[in-house]
Amino acid sequence: LYSLNKSGQIYGASNDLVSIMKSSIQYSELTGGLFDITALPLLELNQDSFNANNTPPSNDSISEVKSLIGYKNININGNDITLSKTGTLITLDSIAVGYIVDKAATILGQGNIDNVLINGGGEIYPHGAKNDGELWKIGVANPRDDSNYLAVIDSGNWAISTSGDYEAYFTDDYLYNFIIDPRTGVSPTEL
Repeated sequence: LYSLNKSGQIYGASNDLVSIMKSSIQYSELTGGLFDITALPLLELNQDSFNANNTPPSNDSISEVKSLIGYKNININGNDITLSKTGTLITLDSIAVGYIVDKAATILGQGNIDNVLINGGGEIYPHGAKNDGELWKIGVANPRDDSNYLAVIDSGNWAISTSGDYEAYFTDDYLYNFIIDPRTGVSPTEL
């Protein structure tokens, strides 16, 4: 990924990288571009602006950087990946841990392991039951009150992935955070 971001191309990429890039493009298509792994320049713009001025970036800066954003700038041919615009950058932060958790679950499933809980932070895969025979319970954190949960879910053989503005933010009110809307260039406020 470093090489791809540095040069805009990578030839002979690993099957895992190609797979995760293809999945990312599919999610981008499903969400109409709201999920977009090319949003890294917007995230960096926001980080730089808040670090330097403690304010969101200017509309002019956002407009300039938005021209680099778009999953359609990613071209995959076999195991070769190219970015069609200079300055387009990829981040897999929003999908990589889930991909790794899925791969770990597949590997553990091949070893006939019946009961396991894989925790990748916000990505959790419960399978089977705890040692006492009870199902795993997954607590969904309340981002504004860490003394209780929004929900507690009995597990099944499925994975869950969560993300929240309280994990990485630029302002103490969480209004500006690491979740960036590629359409506006800043954090969505309607969440």
